[in-house]
Amino acid sequence: MEHEPPVQGTLKIDRDPAAASTGPPTFSLSGELDLSNAGHLVEAIQPFAISGGEVILRLGRLDFMDSSGMRALLQIAQALGPGGRLVIHSPSPAVAKVLEIVGANQFPGFAIVDA
Repeated sequence: MEHEPPVQGTLKIDRDPAAASTGPPTFSLSGELDLSNAGHLVEAIQPFAISGGEVILRLGRLDFMDSSGMRALLQIAQALGPGGRLVIHSPSPAVAKVLEIVGANQFPGFAIVDA
């Protein structure tokens, strides 16, 4: 019996240009955040992860996130260092469930806010 390779999730990362001039770097994610693209997310956000700063990720259009995606969020939060903060804004119900299960609201440098 042949197995087809798993379909890799598609992740779209959009930077909010209005926020770029008025506040912390803000990105909207849509699609799926999984093993196939979690590293890409970290690479895309890393240049904006200034120690002691803040990064906002809008996750309302993110349909799926696995443990690799959670690990990517942790890496971004760690890159922000002491005093830094990763703000998870309006996660979709599926992503909110993952964040709740792992207790992300208790992680240092994490803030989860609804709209």
